[in-house]
Amino acid sequence: MSTFMDTTISARFKGVNDDTNMFDWEVTLTRNGKTYTTPYGMGFAHCKRVKFPSGNAVKLDNHKLARAVLGGSGRLTISDTEGYVAPNVPTLTDVLQCLQTDARSGEHMLFEDFAGEFGYDTDSRAAEKIWRTCQETRGRLQKFFGADFDTFMSHNFDE
Repeated sequence: MSTFMDTTISARFKGVNDDTNMFDWEVTLTRNGKTYTTPYGMGFAHCKRVKFPSGNAVKLDNHKLARAVLGGSGRLTISDTEGYVAPNVPTLTDVLQCLQTDARSGEHMLFEDFAGEFGYDTDSRAAEKIWRTCQETRGRLQKFFGADFDTFMSHNFDE
């Protein structure tokens, strides 16, 4: 899917986040003169090995990155950890599907309902922060899609 409801995507690679084991991106959606910019993370499984550095390629010199990309818990040789990986660029479908899920999570008007549905402790500040972020995402998407928000929310991106 290259567009959805006249929405297009651009993505800028930010690098590897060693704390989250993710490839960090800044994604901008554009539609009818409006933009929506958000951070977006993709796991190490979303990359391919490349022989030479180019574009968004990152060096496999980080042992944790090499293990995540190559899998397994056995010993990695020096040759295993040499080289580069290039993360896949996020697709519009992937990003919209993720945002749709976050917006659905933001439908919960009470934190206790959110925590109960997703298995969080109702006394967790971290869980409350996630709930608030989901609510903010929902509000921002409502502004971005305007009258088409319900169409966005009801779309099945798996088709």
